[in-house]
Amino acid sequence: MAGLDPVLALPYKEPPSALIFRNQKRTLPMSSKHPSAQKNTGVLKEKSPTSRLPAWVFFWAVVVFIIYGSLFPFDFQAIPAPFDRFLDEWHLFQNIPDVLDNFLLFVPLGIALHACFSSLRARIIASFFSILILAFGIQLVQLYLPSRTASLSDAFWNTVGMGVGLLIAARVWRALQKRLIHADTAAPQQDYFPMLLVLCWFFYESFPFVPTLDIGLLREHVKSAVFAPPFELMRLSQHWLAATLAGCAALKVHGLRPRRLNLMVIGAAAIFMEVFVAYGSLRRETLLGISLGLCTAYGLEIGLKNQARHAIFWLALSTYLLTIFTPYRAQPWDASFTFTPFSNLLWHGITKDIPPVAFETLAIGIMMWSGSLRAGRKQSFLTIWVVGILALLSLLEVLRVFFVGYHGDTTPLIVALVLSPFALSASTAMIQDEDQVVLPASTAQAERENTTTHLTPSPQTSDSHLRVEASIPLNSATAASHWRWLLGSSLTLTLALWILLHLPGIPYNLKKIFGDQILLGASIFSLVLLWLGMAPWWLAQTIIRRNAQKRHILLWIPLALLAMALISLGLLYFATPEIMLNKIIGAPDLYRRVVTEDYWGDVWRLRFSVLPQALVETLESSLRYCALYSLFMIPLTLAALALPKTNRLARLIGYSLFLAPFWYAAKLVVIDNAITDNLVELIAPNGNLFLFAIIILLALHASLMAEHLYRARTYLKPGLMSLAMLPLSWYLLNQGIDTLIVKDGLVFSGIQFILGENRTAPISEISLFIRWCLLYTSAVAVIVMGMLLAMRIFPAASLSKRRRRSKIKHSSTSNNSLAAE
Repeated sequence: MAGLDPVLALPYKEPPSALIFRNQKRTLPMSSKHPSAQKNTGVLKEKSPTSRLPAWVFFWAVVVFIIYGSLFPFDFQAIPAPFDRFLDEWHLFQNIPDVLDNFLLFVPLGIALHACFSSLRARIIASFFSILILAFGIQLVQLYLPSRTASLSDAFWNTVGMGVGLLIAARVWRALQKRLIHADTAAPQQDYFPMLLVLCWFFYESFPFVPTLDIGLLREHVKSAVFAPPFELMRLSQHWLAATLAGCAALKVHGLRPRRLNLMVIGAAAIFMEVFVAYGSLRRETLLGISLGLCTAYGLEIGLKNQARHAIFWLALSTYLLTIFTPYRAQPWDASFTFTPFSNLLWHGITKDIPPVAFETLAIGIMMWSGSLRAGRKQSFLTIWVVGILALLSLLEVLRVFFVGYHGDTTPLIVALVLSPFALSASTAMIQDEDQVVLPASTAQAERENTTTHLTPSPQTSDSHLRVEASIPLNSATAASHWRWLLGSSLTLTLALWILLHLPGIPYNLKKIFGDQILLGASIFSLVLLWLGMAPWWLAQTIIRRNAQKRHILLWIPLALLAMALISLGLLYFATPEIMLNKIIGAPDLYRRVVTEDYWGDVWRLRFSVLPQALVETLESSLRYCALYSLFMIPLTLAALALPKTNRLARLIGYSLFLAPFWYAAKLVVIDNAITDNLVELIAPNGNLFLFAIIILLALHASLMAEHLYRARTYLKPGLMSLAMLPLSWYLLNQGIDTLIVKDGLVFSGIQFILGENRTAPISEISLFIRWCLLYTSAVAVIVMGMLLAMRIFPAASLSKRRRRSKIKHSSTSNNSLAAE
């Protein structure tokens, strides 16, 4: 009976205990000789593994900040500075402030790498590529920036900073691991979000974390505290509020025993840094505020207990309101708004803005985190809570600018978006811990037996290809994870598009694709790109499921293709100006041709004349875009249908024959009856087949890559596959695009026009090949990213026959055994 598997009950809804046994780890005592083991013998305690999502969010936030801060203001020039300039700047200690900046910039990257990867080999590989790309790569890119100085010594100090970050993360964890409360198996799941908030408090109090032993500097630093200048109540309030919030977070960290030692440790560290970091002046209000704040946090925890969350939220809101009604970041009183976050730091290098930003980050993070302290809360409540905080911050930023009159920017909103996944992920871990069920071994075994007693093979089981995972409904935590993946992918693509449009030498049409709203257009266009990979996978899995259910789907497939194309078109209308879209699909001209030129005869002229011209033009544009979208959508869908091994050949041939007429009809609309020659003029005679071969190659490549990455999670085979596809796709492109085009008195190559900056600036063959490799690889990467996201949301709906039959056979044997008993 113990060998029965409850996951075989596909058509039935399982009791909560069965889901617990399936999804959680079973933790048994290690030794019966240990007292605690004897005490807990026969007890199953479920404990969910710690998510690495916060670590990855922190890693990508650090990477984005490094790239953004190193390349700002993105004033690229076409001709780079000499490479010798990079090599000549090798003096390690020529500029001490610059040394500290480059060193400290990469310390968080080392900490993030240690948190993201568990094995030494993975950390070494990740560190190597991080240094290669983020240190040396960015320094070489700075040769194109006249406002930056590329330096070999900067790359050296970046490497040293990252190494120190790795050592700090490793040694601190190793030293504290035995003292941490969560090392005990009886302790609840650790929540790492409060630890991040405490770190923000240290940035506010102790930046730039560089102590000094120079007696002269220390004497000048502490003079203001000794000679007692006028007492500032506002300064005391700020440090008291910040220390109170940080203390409340520190008490929730499963740290040292007893927990008040957390307050003592962070308080001693903060006061030490205040005294020995000669940055600004030491004030008695600061020291007094830190001490009073930590005492207040301990009093709230002892006095209010579970009701402390209300006080924590209102204290955090009051802290943030200080930055709204006062010029806390020394912002001018001009009632204007800047879309660039961290503008003073990036434009002018003013590091004094870091502590105020950390102060705001602490307040925002505490407001988000306070929602997770509610007893009996659900993940849906936390999601609504975080979204509400984002809306509140947007409203307060409007209040700062239009009612109070201070200068505003996007810094608080960017900070809140970065903190949101931390809040949701950390809070999810706490929810899973609270929902743990402790059952005696006998009760647990009985639950499993009761679950398997209801196992009856369904008559549709042999024909259905549905996977086990498909029968389990998504819970709120899984849905929140999908939203975080979607947000992260969209932000990554938005940043990549924004940087791409600021690079020199890109095609002139590409520079104007989003008009003046580059950031907004790029963010919406990122969803269009993700949808190009998500839609084929969803359609393929829907076809497989409906076919398994013996439902008629042939008439439904064209409607689904049309709907998915219209979704993409709707997003594209918000992302790009209409004139840029018309350059690809052509400006609508059918109404004028039919009504004015009798293009289809008198009958159709009379019929069209009674219709609104705007309606006809909208339908024409939509039809042409749907046809263009189908040229890519149909091969991608067929490639996704070809991934399951069961009946692969029959399924692929059948649906290929069914979709081929629709693909040919799309070709007639897009190429044979094109309303613009912007694309048709570039196609070589008989080059259609080669271009269609590129589309098919792209679809197969992306589908196989996504399937391999999702199943095997290895990168060697996909990398080798990509290297083989690049020269093949380049050959097909050269065969499909005309090599000699004469237009407006200019003679140019079609590939030069597609990949070059303009028609008059020729590029070498090797440069064109490199650009094509980047374009093709980017297209594959975007489709793979969308497919991987779709695979998380819509799991594969097929099983091999052998696996399916083994499950059915095992289910029947189990039921017969139960019946016999």
